[in-house]
Amino acid sequence: MSAEVNPPRRFLSLAELATNKIIQNIGKINDIGATPFHLLAPVLERMNAKQLNQIESTSPQIVPESDKLWRILIEKDFPNRPLPTKKAVETEVMPNRAAYHKYLEDRESFRNDLARRLRRITEKLKLEKSANKIVKVQELLKDPTVKRKNWSGSPGGFPRFNTPAIRGNSILSKARRDLQNRSMMFPQKISRYDPYDAFK
Repeated sequence: MSAEVNPPRRFLSLAELATNKIIQNIGKINDIGATPFHLLAPVLERMNAKQLNQIESTSPQIVPESDKLWRILIEKDFPNRPLPTKKAVETEVMPNRAAYHKYLEDRESFRNDLARRLRRITEKLKLEKSANKIVKVQELLKDPTVKRKNWSGSPGGFPRFNTPAIRGNSILSKARRDLQNRSMMFPQKISRYDPYDAFK
């Protein structure tokens, strides 16, 4: 039985090691100088739209080959938008980049319009809330012709306490009523009062 032979281990080339190191620090790259596109394609395809746009500005030698990278960005950032047609790719210089920037402008326009609508709705709700707000009045206007009563029912707004009547006053009132009734039953002739009667 022959022993299993492991395939020889492959070592990365200097170019591959350099590429991996660049990818690890891809966020710090803003210029590639005069480096050809094919050497940095694995790095460039990992960049975002802002980085790629900047690299194209500083290193125009990668154009128009870099247009294929914009197609990758469309699929990543705008998965629901259509890709440029084959005819557009064959006739235009940078169709994928043009399509990406168009989709980006459409998205920004949509967000700005949505923000304006939300502001209008918010302002409308604030106005409606202000209209329905209950305002606290410090002092109500009083009609001087109307006498208000407090909780005890006394006029003038002063409290009245329901205290029991004094017993002496009750007896005196009863005596007066009896005297009036008696006068009505036995009327007496009341003579005119003359102050000189005492000297006659």
